Amino acid sequence: MPTLHFDRINKVITVLAPDTEITIQELYNAIRDWEDDPENMSEAKVCDATGKDPLGAGLYTAITLILRGWKLKFEDRTEPTACIVRGGNLLATDEYGNFVYPIAPSANVTVTITQSTAASLLAEWTQEDINYVKSQVSYIPPTLPEVPTMDQLNQAHGSGSWEGATPSQIWSHPSRTLSSREVPERGEEIASEETLRLIQEQIKKVKVVSVGQYLESTLSP
Repeated sequence: MPTLHFDRINKVITVLAPDTEITIQELYNAIRDWEDDPENMSEAKVCDATGKDPLGAGLYTAITLILRGWKLKFEDRTEPTACIVRGGNLLATDEYGNFVYPIAPSANVTVTITQSTAASLLAEWTQEDINYVKSQVSYIPPTLPEVPTMDQLNQAHGSGSWEGATPSQIWSHPSRTLSSREVPERGEEIASEETLRLIQEQIKKVKVVSVGQYLESTLSP
């Protein structure tokens, strides 16, 4: 808990050096303790606050603290110092109720207010909460199964290429598919090309004969 000083004349709450950080909860608690002191009971309310409403499952709405005519300050430093306000939302109003910047300036101090971007805070987990989560998690084996080796694959499924046929192989061999494991030998490819050439020559001969017969029958008297 940082040490705070309340200046009732200037309405400034100062975080004394060497502290460089304060949470919204710590600021709220310190303000309420200061207000409860009999010496300060005649003072107007320093702040309003809302939040920490239970949402279930250990979640609570974030704290929003509004300083009423007061500001927060970090004590002047002799060298550049970064300070931070975290754990909720900090706002401030002036004596007319207009919203103003909640931080009072100080020498060699840069203050960052990490405003809550979510509307909830996570409560501290109890051992009962942890045990419940553990009971809901499915069993995970300590080690993953080993990846089978190529020898094991060959023994179970037969030898061959496990990548399948290439597009060029399928083009040359229309009967093959992408899942074909057997890769044709070069001699087989040559034989197929030779067979295709012979078939094409036979087709040409048939066409020539057919055209000749047609012309002969048409031109004959």
